[in-house]
Amino acid sequence: MTTATRWPKLGSWVGIFALGLCLTTGPGPAEALDDGKQILTGGNSGSASGTRFTAPGLGNIYGVDFPGTGLGEQAAAVRLAAGTLNKLKVSLVTEGTATTGSVTVMVRLNGADTGLTCSIPFGGGDCKAVVDVLLGGNDFVAIRVVSTLDAGAWAFNYTLMLD
Repeated sequence: MTTATRWPKLGSWVGIFALGLCLTTGPGPAEALDDGKQILTGGNSGSASGTRFTAPGLGNIYGVDFPGTGLGEQAAAVRLAAGTLNKLKVSLVTEGTATTGSVTVMVRLNGADTGLTCSIPFGGGDCKAVVDVLLGGNDFVAIRVVSTLDAGAWAFNYTLMLD
């Protein structure tokens, strides 16, 4: 076998290089999702009653006064670009020792309540709220979680649509 038959011609190599270049410089992740709708997710846990704050994608939950007096929501809030938040879905699991109360999950915009709120009674379960909340760009979004459960531990997760 001669060298000419073992190796492709130079024109073939140029074609392979060009194909590789196209594959590696294709659309980025946001373009692949068409920059349309995005699902924001989060969740955490707590025990008994109290107010806590978290935000989409945040792995922590803050008390009202942690990390400092009155700074819980500020520590948790994330800045989002312009768009519309809607379709809040929440799932709650409780330890089972609570006999009264509920857990309410509310989306807050720049420190104010929104209509994206739902409440689940002490036995756990699911809820959803379908309300449009307009974001003007550079708005701060936080999730306020208020438990009035009389005992026990609980865990929740949520999804929220950003369009």
